[in-house]
Amino acid sequence: MEFDGMTGGEPQRIENNYVDGIPVSEPHRMHYLILMLAYFFQQLTNWSFNFLVPSLARSLDLGEAASSQMLATIAFWYFIGMTCGAFITGVLSDCLGRRPMILAAIATYSLSSVASGLASDPVLFIIARALTGFGVFSLMIASHAYIAEITPAESRGKWQCLVAAVGFTAAPVAAFLCDITIPVAPEAWRYIFYFGGIGLVPFCLGYIFLKESPRWLLYKGYRQKAEDALRELTGYAIDLGRAEAAASGSPSFLQGLALFFHKQYRRRTLVLTLAFSTITPGIFILVVWPTKVLEQPFGMDAALNAMAYITCAAPLGCYLASLVTDSLGRKNALLLFLAIVSGASFTIGLVPDIFWLIVSLGVLLTCGQLGTSFVLFSYAPESYPTCIRNTATGLFNGIGRLAMAALQPLLFWLAVNYGKPGVFITAGLLLVLPIPLLLLLGENPSGKSLEELNPPV
Repeated sequence: MEFDGMTGGEPQRIENNYVDGIPVSEPHRMHYLILMLAYFFQQLTNWSFNFLVPSLARSLDLGEAASSQMLATIAFWYFIGMTCGAFITGVLSDCLGRRPMILAAIATYSLSSVASGLASDPVLFIIARALTGFGVFSLMIASHAYIAEITPAESRGKWQCLVAAVGFTAAPVAAFLCDITIPVAPEAWRYIFYFGGIGLVPFCLGYIFLKESPRWLLYKGYRQKAEDALRELTGYAIDLGRAEAAASGSPSFLQGLALFFHKQYRRRTLVLTLAFSTITPGIFILVVWPTKVLEQPFGMDAALNAMAYITCAAPLGCYLASLVTDSLGRKNALLLFLAIVSGASFTIGLVPDIFWLIVSLGVLLTCGQLGTSFVLFSYAPESYPTCIRNTATGLFNGIGRLAMAALQPLLFWLAVNYGKPGVFITAGLLLVLPIPLLLLLGENPSGKSLEELNPPV
């Protein structure tokens, strides 16, 4: 589909399904850049804690068992915060809009990161981390549907993964920042959290430049605002008359909730529920616990160094996902990355404690881990209509975080009694479980418009 956008010096009105078939424009890229910055500081606050655990335990004068218990407790409440962020933001962003929830999420995790650094006792620190988890995951929920709704169908998965790839450069930055800062003083870990407050910069940029999702605006009946938003995004005057006629038959939010169990969506609901409830805890075991269990064979400094090298692969995993998620299709790309991350996890759990062997396998594991995460994140927004798109995204991601929170007592027991093998083999098992289900029932939504994937019922 070719567009020139101008006829006789005046904008030419184009009848189009939002942005499908239209090249990604400079204003589009500005939106992606703001989200990249938001992701960067979100991931900085998310990953930095994993490298701070040994230092924090020493600062609080905790022994081996007590520090593992502390990690389990903080992780439990962090994932409870994420779960609440998923459920609440999912519903509110369908009711109030994508843009305000993106901005609220950025402000929440930025201010909560600073509060984590200021916390004077464990209870205040846990509260601050729970609020950070709320903000971190609120951004994930609101932004994934937003990117899906403003991006052409041909490159929807690519741009979701590219935004994440740039954002996840924060993972190695957090690792090396902690590696440099933590040895300076017993309380130096606080400065890492203060740095997370710079996330207010993308908040200000988003407040000025981010436009509301045209699909959400049209669903709410604001056709002129939707067309104005599209003109600013694409540079084209787009006639949404046909899209408005299709959207006019959309169910309300409350009516839309019944779609989870409608025959058109039942299979998707089953697949996504089981996939998120196994993949999410499997992935996050490999985020939260490795530094702690690698400290046992290598010591704190070497464990931090190992994780610094390993997390350098985080943006690479997202970038690799951007190359294949549209061409292979979500289902096949997800199966590929699940095979990589589960195989690497099993292998790390079984091989001897040789530093560079663990680091090499960890790089492969991180590529598979991030590839899996962001292909899966694309699945949920594509699988349901605009009226419940973010509610669905929040629901399934919230289920996954709730499963991770519930597993914390088991992971504490595994870490204390079985160390590296117990933690990594458990993660590998969880990541293998959904593969047969995806092979049998998974769909490939890549390259199709969101309206084609979710026709009126």
